[in-house]
Amino acid sequence: MPAHKPLPIRHAPCPEHHNKGGFLPMFALVNSSHLTILMVLFGLAWIGHLSSVALTAPMDNVEQWVWSQSLQWGYHKHPPLPTWLLALPQMLFGPTALTGQILGSLCTLSAAMIFANVVRQIWGKHNASIALLAGLCITFYNGRLNYYNHNVLLMLCVSLSAYCWWQISTTGRTFWWIALGASAGLGMLSKYQYLLVAGPSAYMIWQLKPWRSQQQLRGFGLAILTATLLFLPHLWWYSILAGVGHFSIPEHHLAGFVSGHGFANAVGHRFCHLDHSTLDDAFEVASKTTSSKANMDGVVCFRGDPERAHDSFLRDFSFWVLRPTCVNSLETVRQPNDSQGTFGLGT
Repeated sequence: MPAHKPLPIRHAPCPEHHNKGGFLPMFALVNSSHLTILMVLFGLAWIGHLSSVALTAPMDNVEQWVWSQSLQWGYHKHPPLPTWLLALPQMLFGPTALTGQILGSLCTLSAAMIFANVVRQIWGKHNASIALLAGLCITFYNGRLNYYNHNVLLMLCVSLSAYCWWQISTTGRTFWWIALGASAGLGMLSKYQYLLVAGPSAYMIWQLKPWRSQQQLRGFGLAILTATLLFLPHLWWYSILAGVGHFSIPEHHLAGFVSGHGFANAVGHRFCHLDHSTLDDAFEVASKTTSSKANMDGVVCFRGDPERAHDSFLRDFSFWVLRPTCVNSLETVRQPNDSQGTFGLGT
């Protein structure tokens, strides 16, 4: 008797297994060890290069270094998790500029690996290889690999959430519900902008309807409980300081997001300053490709015809989960004073 009751899934052969010869089979990252080796070499090359040519550490790294000298439940307008993560290696190895650079590169490249893993499970390892190598050509993933701030940790948490939703949809295991709650709680402790993930998450809840299964409803409750337990201490700290007047509530980022005006401004800024044409075209092509080729190992089957349910779910997952999180990461990593508007494509 399995420990969990999976959602109904359908197995379909992957067309890439029948592809003989050519460039793509030689080019694809066959397994996770190859991907890890690529990420390690990429990180070493770029961190080494940036450390040799940069006159000073990035300003965000310096800010985190200053804050890490005193562990608190929050810092100025930001939650504490990025600063906490930096404090531990600095206590072990000393306050060096390289510590923040390595930590930032680990967050960024880990998010890229999760993105590639999701693409591999949906569209196959060849498409995942192309998507990953194309993403690594973006400035944020190479020229700014040494940045460590709230945005890079937020991007990692958003990537983890998207991966957890995919696993929940295809396996239904309670473990992934708990992991989703953990990624949500840690995301809120990274940057309040994680609230933008609530939209895609609400759609996935409506699509999966966990209240129809006792096990899935229990998993959904555990996700909410896990996220609440992780974020509640910081929220309590924030409410106490706001009550005694240690800072002005309207000027704090959390208050801006909780208020409808602040949330609307954040969403409006994201969608008014981003040219979606390339991203829209990419997901439209991916959706059409998915409709014609069932190149995945398993997917939830919903009501009605399994074939139509299979194609519909992949299109919905791409549009409502992968696409919004890509858009969120694109605007998350944009630098406010960057006149050229350099973006990083995350998951």
